[in-house]
Amino acid sequence: MIAWRYGYVPVKNNPDKRSITELEYLKAFKSHKQCLIFLLEKNAPWSPQFMDVQSGEKDAGKNISTFRAELAERHTIAWFNNPDQLASDVLAAVYQVEFAGLIKPAPKVNSQISKASPNNVSTPQAVKKVLSRNNYPKLWKPGITLRVSFLDGSPKQKTLIRRFAPIWSAYANISFEFGNTPDGELRVSFKEEGSWAYVGTDALTVGKGQPTINFGWLSDNIADTEAHSIILREFGHVLGLLNEHQNPLENIPWNKQAVYKTFGGPPNNWSREAINHNFFSHWDKKFFPTKKPFDPQSIMAFPIPSEFTNGNFKIGPNTDLSIGDKEFVSQLYPFEAKKKPRNIKSTKN
Repeated sequence: MIAWRYGYVPVKNNPDKRSITELEYLKAFKSHKQCLIFLLEKNAPWSPQFMDVQSGEKDAGKNISTFRAELAERHTIAWFNNPDQLASDVLAAVYQVEFAGLIKPAPKVNSQISKASPNNVSTPQAVKKVLSRNNYPKLWKPGITLRVSFLDGSPKQKTLIRRFAPIWSAYANISFEFGNTPDGELRVSFKEEGSWAYVGTDALTVGKGQPTINFGWLSDNIADTEAHSIILREFGHVLGLLNEHQNPLENIPWNKQAVYKTFGGPPNNWSREAINHNFFSHWDKKFFPTKKPFDPQSIMAFPIPSEFTNGNFKIGPNTDLSIGDKEFVSQLYPFEAKKKPRNIKSTKN
């Protein structure tokens, strides 16, 4: 947020005599962090005592003017002229960035049967048929153990996955076995952009050596509470769960015009079709074997601010499994199901 003062200029280790504000910005920019820039409008009322051009400081306003011009050239910036507008615009911009990261889909995969490997192992479709639930091909067969391998990542990142992902197994009859097997059903990476996971057995259509789950936000410095929610959410997708706001039984009182306005502008610039798909579309009612009551407390529910509804409704952020999550996943993967043997025999020619 930049007005008309250049700010404090540190003396030590600052040969270019940049202000602390510009130094912080340059550090973020060079680190490839997304920058949300808000500039005070030129004609907005502003006290002269907070303007370098009036006080004569920092080259009588030249420094701040140059800095503002550089920001406007490098970025899509927003303008503000009063505190209320700034607060509203910052909220919308931050939400756009967070939501865009949350809804980042897994990469598309070739749906055709891939060629058998030199070892004549089963095709993805054959394996998928063995491991999927009858009549619900996106869901795993209850009782199986899914092997989880790490393609990369630090010891801390791997420990977080091992720590939080198995929480689902307390309520779903699915187990996770962590190791380095190259042919695990689930393969975790931390290198790609954003956090995403293939839904259910779609992971079986991904080529060996390619990630089926990615945690681009899961750094070594992440707080446990944030790691907990991100991991639970993505492993919810692993179990076949979908975004809660797209539940056909949802009753969100959307203010669609506010959503169109927010996401139709920068930094997203989404088309109305993309907004409809990401916010207002619903999953097929036959996707699951049982109806899922709409659950605003679900770990699969995105935060929705009151500005996107009638003003009296909002969601989250949710950080843990809800009662509804536990009940629903226990219906998808009941514990009375018998354990499926781990080994899958190869198909011989």
